[in-house]
Amino acid sequence: MNTREDNSIYEFEEKPKDPKSTNASMGIYIFNWSILKKFLREDENDLESSNDFGKNIIPSMLRKGKKMMAYPFEGYWKDVGTIESLWEANMDLLKIDNELNLYDSEWKIYSQNQVRPAHYIGEEAKIINSLIVEGCII
Repeated sequence: MNTREDNSIYEFEEKPKDPKSTNASMGIYIFNWSILKKFLREDENDLESSNDFGKNIIPSMLRKGKKMMAYPFEGYWKDVGTIESLWEANMDLLKIDNELNLYDSEWKIYSQNQVRPAHYIGEEAKIINSLIVEGCII
């Protein structure tokens, strides 16, 4: 993803072999639904398209003059597109010196919690470097 000084995006390439900048898409987007729907339908009807969001749809929107802005995120982020990278991201949470403070009262995580019983850990269980939530049986 290539941006101007004001963070407006002028070029978007999905996973380029030789990137022109160090900017990368985190895959988090906000769109006007009516505009996005129009481009999704156009792409669906394009027999040459691989119907890929980053490869086809976003570049098409830019070619047709749609303004897009990037948000320069400075915090922790990891691509979890593979089983290995998902595992690595989970292991990052277990590090004492990780970049995420899970206990920061100012950093709220909003989720829909279900009432579950407390976790159960059997006598023979061995737990190393793990985060355990309610409802787990180990």
